[in-house]
Amino acid sequence: MDTFTHALSASLLFIAAGHPEYLPFGILGAIVPDIDFFFKFLSDRDPKLYIFTHGGITHTFSGALGLSCVSLAVVYIFGVLGTGIEVVTVAGIFLVFCSILSGYLFHLFLDYLAYPGIPLFYPVSDRKYTAGIFPGPSLFLMVVSTGFIVLYMTGVATFADIWVYAAIFTGYILFRAFLKIYMAMKFPGRTIPRFNPFSWLVLDRTGSSYELWSYVMPGKISGKKVYEKCRGVSCTIFRESEGLPEYRRLRYYSYFVVAERDGDSVRLYDPLRDERIIFYPPYYSSLVIPLERGDTGSALLAG
Repeated sequence: MDTFTHALSASLLFIAAGHPEYLPFGILGAIVPDIDFFFKFLSDRDPKLYIFTHGGITHTFSGALGLSCVSLAVVYIFGVLGTGIEVVTVAGIFLVFCSILSGYLFHLFLDYLAYPGIPLFYPVSDRKYTAGIFPGPSLFLMVVSTGFIVLYMTGVATFADIWVYAAIFTGYILFRAFLKIYMAMKFPGRTIPRFNPFSWLVLDRTGSSYELWSYVMPGKISGKKVYEKCRGVSCTIFRESEGLPEYRRLRYYSYFVVAERDGDSVRLYDPLRDERIIFYPPYYSSLVIPLERGDTGSALLAG
């Protein structure tokens, strides 16, 4: 989700709870996870730091606790101006911390709704989790959120009109969730949404291959493709590559990974992103490993 959507949706929580005085802290918590936009240069320079990227370490439960504490410290150091709240008592500090953390967790919830997911339980595991109802950022909600803020700043809308925004926001999430449930009931495997809410990708694992096809509601199936998991090379390539930071980074960014022989090398890649079937995330969609490497070697050849 975009920053405007995160900020506005967090505002709804505190207004609905009857505590608008804590709203600035909720908004702070809702936007601070996206500070990881500035971390990507770390993973670009060192693949071992692949978790330091957008949708990475700050989008975890451990990151929520850590950055909420940092945000609380900043609030405490610089004071709380214009909110009518003094962070001078244990109870006041605790309530501000809970407000920041609530906004942060709501940010994680919204990002959990979208592909490719977020690594909620890192550092225990870098596995990404997603409800899979949005194909990454929602262009519709971005437009609605930006539009509401523009109308508010120009005086056309008042803050009381946020309930109109709330109805559109909630209704669209429920609409996309209904489509996801429909697709999950209709097809086995993974169902991946596209920006057109009625257009989906279906990915199914069948033996040693992946099958991918497009489905457009109400019933048009097209573009079926089959990707062998290992073509011309032993599937031990995946186990042998676990020690490579470049491979772990590729796997982290990918929907699924296949391997194929390419001359004197093995090419590992995510077909969805490599073939631009899906554009997000655009980074690290393939990796080439020379067969003469000591950590792979001729044992990787299919025999």
